[in-house]
Amino acid sequence: MSESQKINRKKIGLVLGSGGIKCFAAISILKFLKQNNIPVDLVVGCSGGSIVATMWGAGYSPEQIEENVSKVT
Repeated sequence: MSESQKINRKKIGLVLGSGGIKCFAAISILKFLKQNNIPVDLVVGCSGGSIVATMWGAGYSPEQIEENVSKVT
């Protein structure tokens, strides 16, 4: 992405909800965003979603997040 594209693009925020099974839905969304090179500027979450959001913000891949979340659900 060129500098002018970065400046002119809209910001994307992702809100991840609570609930164990919803975490896996959120991970699927993260995989889609990564596969399509869609940058996310802000990620927030509630309950289980906050775990996924924190791991994403820390640089974990969707696959790593899925592996770790599977261990605790």
